[in-house]
Amino acid sequence: MVVALDVYDNFLEDAVIYDAVQMMWQDVINELSLLYGFYSKPYINIYLSNGKKERDANPIFSTMIEKNNRSIRILQTTEADARANYISGYFDTFEFEGYEKELEELVIDLVLSDETKAKAVQWIKAWLVDGMSKEQLDEIINNEMVLVE
Repeated sequence: MVVALDVYDNFLEDAVIYDAVQMMWQDVINELSLLYGFYSKPYINIYLSNGKKERDANPIFSTMIEKNNRSIRILQTTEADARANYISGYFDTFEFEGYEKELEELVIDLVLSDETKAKAVQWIKAWLVDGMSKEQLDEIINNEMVLVE
């Protein structure tokens, strides 16, 4: 049984809820960084040219660790677009001005629920903390992801 995080329903329509979801992901990273001693920072600009925050959930959260050249980008969708327990992941590279190497990204796409959050946190830890290879983590993701019906 999938338990949706009801408090975050309507995150695309309500800026306060949207910001709470972003903070939830930031709290996940903060907890990992305190436990495992790393520093991370956002790498995707979420502000429009007029200074307003873009709240389209693509991404809802991003963070990078420069010392290991790895990052996380989280895309969040609604149950209207996918199943309640939808989660998938893939790897990408991200190139941006002023950075010498392409950043290795783990991209997680999900509908937020207790189950999908737990899986995402496991994948994030494996990628950022444990240093799991793309190939190893890709195998885990392929076995655990739940796609749209």
